[in-house]
Amino acid sequence: MKRCVSWCVAIMGAWVPAVVHAHAQFVPGSVRVSRAVQSALDAPSLRDEERRDLRIRHGQWMDADLDTPVRRAEAALRTWQLHDA
Repeated sequence: MKRCVSWCVAIMGAWVPAVVHAHAQFVPGSVRVSRAVQSALDAPSLRDEERRDLRIRHGQWMDADLDTPVRRAEAALRTWQLHDA
């Protein structure tokens, strides 16, 4: 029984830092917006709803853009905040 507990502690000790490290790798703090994305966001032909969706899709949203449960969930998923999705 002690041996099993020791293995479990050893496995968890190796797994938890790996998960934290993986999260840090896949979700950068910030990303530069390409000129193509910026010009799409600035396009005068977009309706406000389309502009909000595009900002969320490209990680450039403001708090005012998160005006529906779907948009809040999508933003949470894009930032890997799974408990808020």
